Amino acid sequence: MKFRFVDAISRIKKNEYMKGLKTVSFEEGFIKRPYCRNGFLPRTLLMETLAQLASWLIVYSTDFELKPLLACVDKMEIFADARTGDLIEIDCGLINLTGDGAHFKVRGAVGGREIIKADSCVAGLVRLETLENVNDARAMFARLSAKAVYL
Repeated sequence: MKFRFVDAISRIKKNEYMKGLKTVSFEEGFIKRPYCRNGFLPRTLLMETLAQLASWLIVYSTDFELKPLLACVDKMEIFADARTGDLIEIDCGLINLTGDGAHFKVRGAVGGREIIKADSCVAGLVRLETLENVNDARAMFARLSAKAVYL
């Protein structure tokens, strides 16, 4: 079973940035967890949503050869929670991409208001084929980016 938190990719510029969308489902807003209110996406899943879009940007930018494994987030700030029904607009920008690693930044907003950001994230890169079927990844990317604008 795979947990996918990016619903759609809306804009892509290879090796530079990607924009995506995620709508918080009713089920996600009521996942049982300690110290959280019902009706809100758990903050850990909000962070995972941003990381997944960054992963798609890196996978696409390396022609489905490499996939990131998040190693370090210098500073993540969460300004507000995302509630059930919210549409989260996700932005990811590559700062640097080499064969060994990636440096990127991510942001999430609801209704134009920033709710989360991380300006310096670092990931090591591994061969995509060691983690998942490359054809399955290509098919999922095609579905997610079907209406994307490519620049």
